[in-house]
Amino acid sequence: MRPPPSLQLFTRSLREDVRGFQSHATRLLLAVVLGVGLLSFVDMLGRSSAPGRYYFNMIVHTNWIALALLGVSIFSAAISEEKEERSIGLLRMTGMTPLAILIGKGLSRVWLGLVLIALQLPFVVLAVTMGGVSTSQVLAAFVALMVFMLTVASIAILASVVRASHRGASGTTLLILVALMLGPWLVQGIGHWARLDPVIELGQAAASLSIVNRLNEIGTSGFTGAVLWNRHTLGGLVLSVVCLLIAWRLFDRYAVDTENGGEIKVWRAGRVSRVVWGDGLLWKDYLYCLGGRLGLGIRVALMFVLVMLFVMASIASRSGPDLSDIGDVLFGIAMVLVPIDIGFCLSRSFGFERVNETWSGLVLTGVSIQRQMFAKVRATLLAVAPGIGLGLIGLVLGDNVKNLFDMQFSAWAFLGGMLVFFWSLCVLYAVVVRRGGLALAFVTMILSWFVFGFMGAVSRGAEGIAVLFGFLYLGASVGALVLAGNKIRTLAAN
Repeated sequence: MRPPPSLQLFTRSLREDVRGFQSHATRLLLAVVLGVGLLSFVDMLGRSSAPGRYYFNMIVHTNWIALALLGVSIFSAAISEEKEERSIGLLRMTGMTPLAILIGKGLSRVWLGLVLIALQLPFVVLAVTMGGVSTSQVLAAFVALMVFMLTVASIAILASVVRASHRGASGTTLLILVALMLGPWLVQGIGHWARLDPVIELGQAAASLSIVNRLNEIGTSGFTGAVLWNRHTLGGLVLSVVCLLIAWRLFDRYAVDTENGGEIKVWRAGRVSRVVWGDGLLWKDYLYCLGGRLGLGIRVALMFVLVMLFVMASIASRSGPDLSDIGDVLFGIAMVLVPIDIGFCLSRSFGFERVNETWSGLVLTGVSIQRQMFAKVRATLLAVAPGIGLGLIGLVLGDNVKNLFDMQFSAWAFLGGMLVFFWSLCVLYAVVVRRGGLALAFVTMILSWFVFGFMGAVSRGAEGIAVLFGFLYLGASVGALVLAGNKIRTLAAN
């Protein structure tokens, strides 16, 4: 039976997924991660009253972070990759409508994401037998994750329609997701600071739509809320439908200009600097791969918003914010955002050359592969300089210096090695796969974390295992960078 025209591209994408090796390998990797994670929590059965709840919370919170990364890296490429290849005009010449293209290129990825979420359900249901969580909580969490994935995908599809490239679409998707996460808290902070009850209530209502609040609500003991229909589900579905309708309405305007034979017509933000630095490689990576001054300004604005949230909350709760508390908050924000931002920048910088097939051209400049890789690392450090500066200021103002020196060597070895391993994976996956390298690096790091928990539980020697894993992380990082260099040479030779 031949599918209707609006579903032909969607059907073709599903057939490619069924026949392709990469999709099945991804599902197998996910099953391995869940299985190893389950084994790492088995040892808690005799030492904790609710090990199932710990396992459940770990899985669901890891999921929403991974889904957000998928939205930034894969979902945002639904239409933007066709723009970069200038093939949208060809699709329109076949008689495909904008709706058929959006369904085929966008919603097919949503369906594959739903399959990945559904794959985890049997593993997480086992948490019910471990205690601390009920079947209704598991079902409610998976409904929330599916709605969140649909919301993220809809936002990413809209961004891919109105932006010229995948780089712009992924950045726009990330900004919108951050705004949705922090916006309710900012509104509440302004309401507390100005002592306006209506503004506070508006912020609380918006915060109830957050996936983090919904999962925290579901994860509490004695949860009796609705599984399917609730404020988070309705809000997410409404936002998804609105984004998809806007993308459908703006498709011909921003994706293809039909009056000029399919010429790309997109909205662009910012101006390109015409001043080339003395180091051309550093200038190129910083400007074209990492956003230049615009990206730097966005990072500064984001950190300023986070700091102001805490300051307004402190003013509302007492006479004024304590300087040491502000320092601790600044350091905490930097410790969370900077490692993630470094991974994002490395994945984006190396992936830019992979997608645009420019490694061969860069080799013709006479610059070695090692120097080009080092230039991208320097550009990444330059891009995350605001976060590093924020952390140093927090370290001076707060009381974290003593805590850092009080950390055991095993903690330093494990955390340091894990971060270097994560960043190295971002580089490796960025040159191996076209899309989704950042999300894949995150999942691989979580798998190694579960393996560490399992080995620590079996050996009963967490400190020794932590030191061992720290050195294993460093060794694996060197191997990942060597493999990345070999892959870049292969790409440059083609």
